[in-house]
Amino acid sequence: MLTALALSLLGCSSGERETPATCDPIQTVGSVVEAYGDFHQMTAAPVLVDPIIAALCVSPQPSQLEVTRQAYGPHANAAIVVYMNDLAAQAFNGGRNRYPEGAVIVKEKQPFASSTGSSNEGVGGMIKRAPGFDPAYGDWEYFYRDSSAPLQSGAIASCSNCHRRAADTDYVFGDWASEE
Repeated sequence: MLTALALSLLGCSSGERETPATCDPIQTVGSVVEAYGDFHQMTAAPVLVDPIIAALCVSPQPSQLEVTRQAYGPHANAAIVVYMNDLAAQAFNGGRNRYPEGAVIVKEKQPFASSTGSSNEGVGGMIKRAPGFDPAYGDWEYFYRDSSAPLQSGAIASCSNCHRRAADTDYVFGDWASEE
């Protein structure tokens, strides 16, 4: 019992906001980051996020990379592979504009230079929480981890500010799906 309680709280809190104590231990941010590779891979191959860089016929200069990163945010100049758990994949494939509590979407970010391959540069994602977690932004808990920073999670302002542009689809972008 004590172990179950400890597991239910592990990863269910963040520096920005407490997640409800009823957080399912399978859906903790830490466990998602460790196990997302077992989810449904929604992209057949890495999808380039920044179309401006993709259009260049030569390797981009560092100054070009910085300009696009400033214009398009933290995922510019990268390729992503999208993973979803069963709940999220069913909602996405069903064309629903609302995701159920417990839906998990993960973006594995790969650097532009290795968009064909193997190692990831970071892992970000979102977990649909119970109503009241962050009602202004669809009750999604965002998270991000890369090799240069510790795991961040919660109502991360940079994530929610960007994803508000997808409010009509429950704060979930799906442009990458047209790339397949």
